[in-house]
Order: sequence, then C-alpha cells, then structure tokens
Amino acid sequence: MAMGYMYKKHKLVYIFFTILSMGVLCYLLLYSLSLLKPKRLKSADYAKIKELLDYNPRALYKFDPDVSYILKPRFEGLRHPSGRFVHHTNSRSLLGTVEITQSPSVAKILFLGDSVTYGDGVPYENTFVYRMQKLANKKYQLSNGSCPGWSTNQELKFYDKYLSDVNWKAVIIIFCLNDLVDFEWVYGSEKVFKMSAEMRKVGGLSGLTQTLESVKLLRIRKHFNSDSKTVPLGMQNNTCLFAWDNEKMKRYFDNTLSPFLKKAGAKKVIIIAMPTSKQMSALLLGASPEIALQPQKQLKSYCDKESVIFLEPSGFLLKNSASGRLFIDDVHFSAYGHKLLAEYLWPILDTYCKN
Repeated sequence: MAMGYMYKKHKLVYIFFTILSMGVLCYLLLYSLSLLKPKRLKSADYAKIKELLDYNPRALYKFDPDVSYILKPRFEGLRHPSGRFVHHTNSRSLLGTVEITQSPSVAKILFLGDSVTYGDGVPYENTFVYRMQKLANKKYQLSNGSCPGWSTNQELKFYDKYLSDVNWKAVIIIFCLNDLVDFEWVYGSEKVFKMSAEMRKVGGLSGLTQTLESVKLLRIRKHFNSDSKTVPLGMQNNTCLFAWDNEKMKRYFDNTLSPFLKKAGAKKVIIIAMPTSKQMSALLLGASPEIALQPQKQLKSYCDKESVIFLEPSGFLLKNSASGRLFIDDVHFSAYGHKLLAEYLWPILDTYCKN
C-alpha cells in the first residue's frame, strides 16, 4: 500500500510539473510572438507612412483627396502593368516628358481616359494618342491625361483640378464601358488599391450579392447567355455590364457628363466610345448592333441632344479585324488596335479641330 501510495504521489507531482512546464513554454511562445507583432499605430504614424508611400520611387501613383489617386508628376518608372516599358509624366501628370506648350499658335488637344487610353500592355509609343501626334502637324499638341483604373468621374475631377486653366482647343473624353461607376478603385497604398464600396456592393467585378443592382446584372447576363450570338456580352465583368442598365446610364449622363458640359461652355468637347473585345466578338457572331452596341448608341443619342461630337470606331475596327489581333484582353487594345484607332480617329479629329 505504501509503495502504491508513493507511486501515485510521484505520478501526480510529475503531471503537475509537466503541466506547469507546458504552461511556461506557451507563455514564452506567446510573448515572443507578441514581440514580432506590429504595434498599433497612432494616426500621426499612419500619416507619416502614407507620406513615405507617396514618395516611393517605384510607385506610379500618389494620393489625391478629390480624385483618389493620380499619376505622380515628373516621374519616370515602368508602365503599368508591364514592368518593362518606360513610363514618364510631365509636371501636370500627363503622359510623356513634353510640357504643355505656351505658344498660342499651337492647338492643344487633351485626351481624358483610363487604362485603355493609357495603353495597358503596350509601350507608350504604340498608344493611339502618341501615334496621332505623329500624324498631326506641328500646329497641334496632343496631351494624354489618362490613368489606369479611373472612371469618367475621376477623369473630370482631374481636369477640373489640374488642367482647366489651359486654353484647350478640344477636350476629348474616351468612354469605356467600365467608366460608369464613380470610383471602381480607391487608393489604399501604392501597392494596394481597394475596390470601392460601390463595386463591393455588387460583389466586385464578377461576383454578385443579393442587392437590387446585382439582380439587374444577373438578369442582363442571363439575357445575353440565352442567345449564342450575344453570349460574349454575358462574359463581361460587372462594371462593363452596368452599361446595359438604363438607370445607370441615365445617372452617368445626369451626374457626370451634364455638369461638365455646362462648365465647359463654349469649349469643344468630343466623346469617343470604345468597344470591348466581347462586343466585337458578338458583332462577328452576327449579334444585332442595337443589342451589342446599345451603350454606345445611348451615348450617341445623348451627345446628339447636347450637340456634342460623338465618335465610335467599332465599324472601322470590325472591317480590319481579320488583319491582326485588336485586343490583348477584354478591354485593352493591342499595338495593332492602337494603330487602327489612330488611323481612324486622327483625320476626323483634324477636321473638327481646324474649325
């Protein structure tokens, strides 16, 4: 009995010290991890970090309280998103190194746009704005005021804040189907852009949540998928599908374009509506232009009503689509696509801007 009692006692002591040792080890482990865990930063610390991010020599963008973000002025880096083509901006955050001329004899034309006008995936020298400058004579200066991820809303805010003081011969808005939202992306840091609340509400670019707008998009997508000729249209992301939502288009006209046109006054405004690759595919499959190009046709009706010059290159692109690849993805043009755009647009713009 004594031996059994002593055995049980020693066993209990052993178990106690084992548990105690494990507890001490767990505490030490948790303490060591706490040393590695970042401390909670004060707002002043966040401000300092944000300032450092804004001057990150490898990042193309900087924070702007009105536009959300703009391209850094007087900056040299690598073009978005290639990581190999050269990116330059002048003192006004316009693409290229050339500054806006002060000569009154040179007609200055501004192009406002997003990544399509910026030329994602191709060298700057291949973009349609750069190519048109080569086609134009020295009486013109074409400036590219575009930035990846912008909507028309951001483009016009950028114009109002940084470029409205220039005596532009014409201000050209490049409309893409994904330009209807006020903000698709917002500035988080130079390495992370956050999707806007407006986009998160419908589940982002492709997902859908149970909201009224999501239900609309789901119906539009199902309608396109019901006809083999329009199936490509249903493959577009949510921001592009918004363009077939009549209420969204009306909001775009009333809240984005109309206020700008009133402020522009006598200044010549031209709107160019770019097609997506899925619209072109639908047209090649025999889809009715009334369906495939519905957003562009609505925009044309609006421009006609407001006496705004409207251009739409899909017909020209369609005729030349067999000669080369037009797009590198759903919305961005290839070098050949940019070449065709320049050949189509410049003779027309030259005529309009002479007057």
